[in-house]
Amino acid sequence: MFWWCHAHSGDARAAREKLSAMPTDADIDFLFSVYSASPSREDGGPEWGDGAVWEDLHHRGPYPFRLD
Repeated sequence: MFWWCHAHSGDARAAREKLSAMPTDADIDFLFSVYSASPSREDGGPEWGDGAVWEDLHHRGPYPFRLD
């Protein structure tokens, strides 16, 4: 994966420099654990992001989306 990114990035730095700046597996695991924690309400439901919006399911016109 790294070699493909290095070959196709167009960045003039050497591979050694790019590799030293890339995150490690531990860095990625830490970021995933921090940002994947989703807040929840007191009743146990999700705080945001998982509920359907009324406008997503009901449309006034014959088309399911706006053609503006």
